[in-house]
Amino acid sequence: MNAISTQPATYVYGVALAEAFGNGGPQLRAPGIGGRSAVRTIVLGDLAALVSDLPGIDIDLRRENLLDHQRVLDEALRRSDILPFSFGTVAESDDDVRETLLREGYDALRDQMEYIRGRIELQVKVFWDQERLFAEVAHENEEIREMRDLLSGLPDDIAAGEKITLGQLTEAEIEAKSEWEADGILDILEQHAVDILVSDNMGETMLLNAAFLVERALEEEFDGAVYGLGAAQAGRLLFNYVGPLAPYSFINLSFGSEG
Repeated sequence: MNAISTQPATYVYGVALAEAFGNGGPQLRAPGIGGRSAVRTIVLGDLAALVSDLPGIDIDLRRENLLDHQRVLDEALRRSDILPFSFGTVAESDDDVRETLLREGYDALRDQMEYIRGRIELQVKVFWDQERLFAEVAHENEEIREMRDLLSGLPDDIAAGEKITLGQLTEAEIEAKSEWEADGILDILEQHAVDILVSDNMGETMLLNAAFLVERALEEEFDGAVYGLGAAQAGRLLFNYVGPLAPYSFINLSFGSEG
């Protein structure tokens, strides 16, 4: 995303429940994008858009801009359920936010707010310990083990074709093994979640990349399930656990300039 604002505009972080902020009430402590403007609210009925002024500055993917955006949402989430917008969402003006986003989009916003009411997103990424993974694959698959032992130490130019075959066999075995392990983890965690979104893995050592929509009241219960799995699989699997987050993965919002 590389949105450039040459005229004063309004940066939009998300939509929350107005009762948590009052009619333009207590400001968030987190600064707006670029640290140049305080975050404020634009209220219509029971919904409030969290915004800040965007005085002709460039919005790019600098780490600090991304962190500014996330800090606003993190603080807002501690006060209210929130529908988050993607980084770089820019409206022409406050009136555009009030009339186009809040008034015209009110019914759609309320429907999605009702769906995520009292809920948060928690993300779980699970990785293999690479050394342990290859040891298990060789132990469990006799064909791979025998071929690996046979080819061990041979120059590539002598056994190039066989080594390609070994690589393909190993890759297929890892994919099947990861899918089986991921299903087992999901069977446990889905008991504590309202909804799940599983995304593509990033690299062969990742076996699960999932987001969970969880009732706020059950966050500790979900924590316990994740930490229990991590302890049981210590030295074998690595759990990367992030949250609570605004439920990006479970809503569908677009408005203004995004990219």
